[in-house]
Amino acid sequence: MPKPKKTPPPKAWMVYLTLSTELIAILGIWGVLGYLLDRYAGTKPWGLLGGLLLGVGHVLWRIFRL
Repeated sequence: MPKPKKTPPPKAWMVYLTLSTELIAILGIWGVLGYLLDRYAGTKPWGLLGGLLLGVGHVLWRIFRL
């Protein structure tokens, strides 16, 4: 029976590319949610600022969790 091939560990640039893409997506999602809150609740610009602050907090949490 042939031995199963071991997959090599991911290269460093692949890890960093994945992390940066995820962090940009987190900020974008929270920013859009804040914008939508502003649009529907009429709280301009506090929803967007709050969403971006939550996004920054989420990003920092993801970085420290590594």
